[in-house]
Amino acid sequence: RRAVGAIDMPSAGTMPSSSASDGAPADAEERRCRALVSASFSRAAEALLSAVKTGAAGGGPLLNHLRAIRSTFLLAQGDFLVHFLDQATEELSQPASKVVLSRVQSLLEMSIKSSSCASDVLLDNVSCDLERHGIVTTLLRIYDTSGDRTSDGAATASDTDEFATSTGLELFTLSYDAGWPHSVLLSRRALTKYQLLFRHLFTCKFLERRLCATWRLQQRTRSIQGGSLGVNCSLCAKMLFFIQNYIYYLTFEVFEPNWVRFEKDFAESRTLDALIEKHEAFLDTCMKECLLFKPGILRRLEAAKATCLRFCAGTLRRLAPGPDGAGEEQLDHSHIEAVAQDALFYTANEELAKTFQEQLQSLVGALKSSTLLETNLSHLVHRLAADPEVLL
Repeated sequence: RRAVGAIDMPSAGTMPSSSASDGAPADAEERRCRALVSASFSRAAEALLSAVKTGAAGGGPLLNHLRAIRSTFLLAQGDFLVHFLDQATEELSQPASKVVLSRVQSLLEMSIKSSSCASDVLLDNVSCDLERHGIVTTLLRIYDTSGDRTSDGAATASDTDEFATSTGLELFTLSYDAGWPHSVLLSRRALTKYQLLFRHLFTCKFLERRLCATWRLQQRTRSIQGGSLGVNCSLCAKMLFFIQNYIYYLTFEVFEPNWVRFEKDFAESRTLDALIEKHEAFLDTCMKECLLFKPGILRRLEAAKATCLRFCAGTLRRLAPGPDGAGEEQLDHSHIEAVAQDALFYTANEELAKTFQEQLQSLVGALKSSTLLETNLSHLVHRLAADPEVLL
């Protein structure tokens, strides 16, 4: 009643009377009561759902809130993330304990206002936060609490607080204040799933950004052929191929088709309970197909991503004079020539290439073992195994 006001309920007089020929008046009366309660429930449920969907219960149309979350958490309009990382990377690269969250929040708001989704007033509900644990530990703690165990997730979560040892980038997440009555659908449980999906995609996009910065720096050294730079450029290309194909899989083969199906289910739902069930199914499917329900595979993926980040840091530090490539505009070609002939740099790149190759083969092997039950992973395997060396 608070959400939709008065609802016209069917009266007993409007219900068809039961035939008394069955000789069971008590049963007939019970059937009439059941029919009356069922009709009243259906009418109230449809009225409530309609009020929440259209915004008559307050807070605006529900689908607009869902689209705002999709634009930010699932990066459907992810150009704001480019602006955000341009401004906030330096702050978030610090240890999490030193990150000033109010400053990051201001940068996030500025990034959203300068993006293609600036006109969406619902994005004022988006805020940022820092979690206490990395994404793998968070998932394992959820499995420990729920008692859920998979064949590749036998490990248990550590009780160690990772906040003191992680950077802001590793713990960064978004939050959304849906308000009543939309918080019935966008509950704490649902928002936690959105946050896990965002954190997973965010770290992948940040890695892609770092690899692209490394690649741009390498293009300025193309006049110097061979030596350690050849191995370095080849490894960067393989890492870019890996992360860009994985991001393509997440965005175009997981989020997009599942969102299209959910919008159809949203339109066809007749009660709020049915809509909540469809929404939870949408989130669970996205998490499963994003490998978040497979800790063993996720650990392999995170290990490969960590190797890529280590490669970027080492290359930028070695080729550019400033920290993390800050001095790439002042490249010294005599310094680059010396790096090209540096045996230690060559050996370091060879070792990283070998490590990355082994990690990628392990990841593809684990994915192949899951394709029999989850055929959607076969597309990801096909993309990652396009490099012939992965199949060796």
